[in-house]
Amino acid sequence: MKSNKIYHIRLEKEIVKTNYAENDFSHPIYTELATIIELEEAKYIWISDDDELFIRLDENKYKSIKSTFEKYYELLAEDITDKLLRGEIEKLNPKIKFSNEAFFTSFRKEYTSIDDLLDKINAKGIDALDTIDKSILFNKKENK
Repeated sequence: MKSNKIYHIRLEKEIVKTNYAENDFSHPIYTELATIIELEEAKYIWISDDDELFIRLDENKYKSIKSTFEKYYELLAEDITDKLLRGEIEKLNPKIKFSNEAFFTSFRKEYTSIDDLLDKINAKGIDALDTIDKSILFNKKENK
């Protein structure tokens, strides 16, 4: 199921040419992914318009998904959890945050700690806090 981490995979270049059209669900990649991902887990994967995948599933599922894509694409992959918690997701791709803001915002609200925010203030100053950070501070203060 969902994870407390978000992984990022960017498809760089197709290495296995196929005769399948884009979004042709008979492509073997879809068959392989269907054996890895349960239907209810699909909501924890988001694919951007720029062929970037964001995966909020456990590490084993992430590794299986990554391995499947590596058969067909050169790719870059990383755990972006810390970048996301620091509010730096826009540095990956400025369009990402606005394309599916709820995917990232809900994660930040659920997993950002007061310590994360204090680290951000120490590193960048109080002005570095964005509206989500301020919301987290206010809500965690209210819940104490």
